[in-house]
Order: sequence, then C-alpha cells, then structure tokens
Amino acid sequence: MGLTESRVELPMWIAGVVVALFAGSLAYGIVVMQSALTPIIVWLGILGAGLSAFVVYLLYRLVLAVETIADER
Repeated sequence: MGLTESRVELPMWIAGVVVALFAGSLAYGIVVMQSALTPIIVWLGILGAGLSAFVVYLLYRLVLAVETIADER
C-alpha cells in the first residue's frame, strides 16, 4: 500500500459541521445546564476515542509493513 493510497481528503464542510456542533453543544451546556464543563468533557471523550482508533490503525499498518518486509526475504 503506497503513500498515495492511504491519503484521505475530507471536504471542508465537515470541519464546519464539527465546529458548529461543538459551538452548539457548548452553548447548550451553558444555557441549559449552566456549565460549560459537561460538553467539553464529552468532546474530550470523543477525541480520546478517535485517537485510540488512530493508534490501533497505525499499529495495524506497522504489522502490515513488517509482514511485507518478511515476505520479501
């Protein structure tokens, strides 16, 4: 798997949607729950889950690379 095959391009509107969701949840937390901490904790949990999935993906890519090198020898 080459470098060009692993690149994923996301449309810019996805970043806008994520920012809008974050701002909306932060406003909801401030207005309804009187606390900005709760939405931030939820978003940090989502970020942590995403980072964990990314690390698992990198480990998977490492195993594929090691197997490819082993098969060539």
